[in-house]
Amino acid sequence: MTADNLPDASSWKDVVILYVEDQPQNYQELNRLIHEHCSVRSKHVKSWDAGRKIIESGQCKPHFVILDRSILYYDDEGTAARNEAGDMLYTFFSNRAIPVLLMTTGDLETIKTESPYRTDPPALGYLTKYPNFASLREAMNLYFAYREKAERDDFAG
Repeated sequence: MTADNLPDASSWKDVVILYVEDQPQNYQELNRLIHEHCSVRSKHVKSWDAGRKIIESGQCKPHFVILDRSILYYDDEGTAARNEAGDMLYTFFSNRAIPVLLMTTGDLETIKTESPYRTDPPALGYLTKYPNFASLREAMNLYFAYREKAERDDFAG
């Protein structure tokens, strides 16, 4: 897909996104933009447990996931329990062949050398976390390029 034929925002309405982010200052704007420009079936969750359950229950069948790597796992009391919850949720999605775009404020070169990303990089890649329209546009461009490549590979295979 070249820059000249990237889908515009009007083609986004059919795309279902699962957005996993736990910090209100980060999720409020991007979640609003997702619901304004993408499928009404798109969902937002704030924890490892909620991300896992929404997929297992079939409540959300996303085309892709935007995952905050530093998501916290919340226990029954709502307190932070683990720092590696984002990595665990990434593996959960990856094991189910759900394409992931990993959003982070961390150093991308370091993250790419860490498990699980070193041996199983995100299908849609990485994006520095800026919860704005430019980030949503980049996410959608990465998804459409991924989808086009998958269709070409299926056709060739």
